[in-house]
Amino acid sequence: MTLEVPDGERASRFYEALFGWTVHASGEPGSFHVSSITPPSGIHGGGPEAGVRIFFRVDNIAAMTARVLELGGEVLEVHDYEAGGNAVCRDDQGLQFELFRPRPGY
Repeated sequence: MTLEVPDGERASRFYEALFGWTVHASGEPGSFHVSSITPPSGIHGGGPEAGVRIFFRVDNIAAMTARVLELGGEVLEVHDYEAGGNAVCRDDQGLQFELFRPRPGY
């Protein structure tokens, strides 16, 4: 899960105080990695409105994106990051979600 918010710094302070989360700045300004919860999550600032991105942890991005397509869904983007890889997808009704394959130790 990633919290999409207009002000990442503000959200970081709020959720740190509310839940005692440990957050670390990530690559983009106003974005944070939440390392103290399982599974790890994030806060991404700078969006026009608040929302939540849903991630499903998978063992094989390529196999799962192929399956998404077989089932009538869409694969919008595929990325590889230091923390692992992900694919932005839509199901056959238009709901957006992400597949995530973390690197070992993440």
